Amino acid sequence: MSGSTCDSAVQEKRQKCSIVDVHQQGVSLVASLWSNCAVPCNVVSEVVQSFNHITHTAVDYLKHEILHPLQAVSGLSPTLLSHIEQTLNDVDRPFDFFVNKI
Repeated sequence: MSGSTCDSAVQEKRQKCSIVDVHQQGVSLVASLWSNCAVPCNVVSEVVQSFNHITHTAVDYLKHEILHPLQAVSGLSPTLLSHIEQTLNDVDRPFDFFVNKI
């Protein structure tokens, strides 16, 4: 999806994207699918669930690739590791808020 809010903001100013940006992209995707009368509601639901699954899998991969090596570093703050893990958890299944609304 080109021209996203986050992409534009990054080009203009190095601004941090948030989970709100991800949610907005989800709302935009679902609205786009709903506006196309040829897409059945159950397909929209499947797309949302698939995106959540893909994101969950990516987060699990990133946790393994980022956290495991960092945990081996002596003297690294447990608070920092916890913050990194929580940040990854924040984007895990970002469209769960849609699941009961579709």
